[in-house]
Amino acid sequence: MTRELEPVVLTGHVLDWEELDYEEHHISERERESYEQKGFTVVEIAGNVIATREIAPDDGDVMIQSKLDSSGRMAVAGRNANFGYSGYFTGYVYVGGRRRTIVNFRKLFSTGENQYCAQYRKSDAEKAVKALFASLAGTSLERVRGGYSLAIEEPGQG
Repeated sequence: MTRELEPVVLTGHVLDWEELDYEEHHISERERESYEQKGFTVVEIAGNVIATREIAPDDGDVMIQSKLDSSGRMAVAGRNANFGYSGYFTGYVYVGGRRRTIVNFRKLFSTGENQYCAQYRKSDAEKAVKALFASLAGTSLERVRGGYSLAIEEPGQG
């Protein structure tokens, strides 16, 4: 539990929502039992024996999630898609193998780079979010009420 009270350092690695990393090995049939004992799932596909297992994200990895804003939710409820639904990206940081909210996520994007007006612009917002977190590698987040927070200097403070 004390681990979660310590600051966490961003790695610069950004995962998409529900994205998982896997370790994969092509093995022989005689290695099957050994890999299964190590926690791998072993399957045979087209005569190839493959061992895979999920790799937990590292502390400091960030996961992003797209969410509909109020206009996007109203368009979905009314089944009025036209050019798609508007929304924004929010983020979480991994600490101790669990996702924790980045409470000041929107302040990181003071000009709205994490928002999109329609689905065709969603990839632009996603690229901006990923680029920002890649550039923040090595930056510490502090534990605060509700999650973790990045220290952001307000304009005019130095």
